Amino acid sequence: MIQTTDHSVTESPRVSLSLQALIDARHDVIRHRSTSIIDRSNFPGQRTGKRRGQGLEFIDLRQYNPADNIRHIDWNVTARSNEPYTRLFREEREHISTVVIDLRPLMFTGSDRLRSVSAAHSAAQVLWQANESGDRCSAMVVHAFGIQQSRPMTGDKGVLQALELIAQGYSATQKLIDGIQPVNRTTTPVLSDALRHINQARGKSGTYFFISGFDTEDDKHWKDALQVSAATGKLAAVLLLDPMEQGGLPSGSY
Repeated sequence: MIQTTDHSVTESPRVSLSLQALIDARHDVIRHRSTSIIDRSNFPGQRTGKRRGQGLEFIDLRQYNPADNIRHIDWNVTARSNEPYTRLFREEREHISTVVIDLRPLMFTGSDRLRSVSAAHSAAQVLWQANESGDRCSAMVVHAFGIQQSRPMTGDKGVLQALELIAQGYSATQKLIDGIQPVNRTTTPVLSDALRHINQARGKSGTYFFISGFDTEDDKHWKDALQVSAATGKLAAVLLLDPMEQGGLPSGSY
């Protein structure tokens, strides 16, 4: 978990969120590359290309495993080392990494830190890591008033637009909770609504990192939508658990 100190607000960073805190997460990612949330062998960064011939860039070698395409074995290196090695490629078409973040009112709970705050910081970490790998970055934000997605873009601009959308989604739900802005135009979406957005875009190359507490008890379509998503594209789930969910209530009188 990324720990940040936010000097732009008077509230505790455990129960509040600022755009600057999400931007500052980049420095933590650079310092702790070895503890990346992203599995670079399967998602952003080093990956084996899907097409042969033009449009592929050789990036590295690694020891062969049974799941590799035998046509990518480097026979010269294999002969010298007496062990099979396979060549890794990167497609010239840029990979898209999209963070799907749950910022519904249900996420504004927590015994030590709001789950929504933890989700936002985890999303920032994933986005900055994907940016380090050269991916196009985007955010899909599920908040109290609907679902919004930023345009996938390369470089810092793509991450900054995604982080700004996350901060705006957090603020929108917070205003609802504080009674500043009532729900008068729409109802709060459920997580299967986000999966439907993902399924509609499944023809596009990319990976979706779904960050949520996955409170789906009242979501009748969640299991069906999840099965479709799992079968049609790359979907990684980041489950946020509150310490009290794992350890239970501390001893005492209530």
